[in-house]
Amino acid sequence: MSGGYAVALVQTIVALAGVCALAIVLLRLAAARGLGRAPRGRTLELVERLPLDARSSVCVVRAGSKVYLLGVADGVAPSLVAELDADALAPEPTPDAAASKPSFRDLLLNRSSGE
Repeated sequence: MSGGYAVALVQTIVALAGVCALAIVLLRLAAARGLGRAPRGRTLELVERLPLDARSSVCVVRAGSKVYLLGVADGVAPSLVAELDADALAPEPTPDAAASKPSFRDLLLNRSSGE
């Protein structure tokens, strides 16, 4: 390698290292200020998803105080099917309510014993 190419190679490597160092510093400063992070409060929540077939489904999404029913399929943009009433959604089941229901095993045992 002649002297001219070696100097150009060293300059290129130094410039690349400088650009990488500058990018790292700027990304850390941006992260410290909260840029690139999701907001503290959850503003978007997937309430439920029901697959229709292997490539399509319907989703209930809560965005703030509004609830939407979306149609989702591969290769197609999601489409708004309806805006739902947020009060009409069933509340989350409590652990006590789930515990009061008989298990599948109990139902099978009752069925097989003739009760």
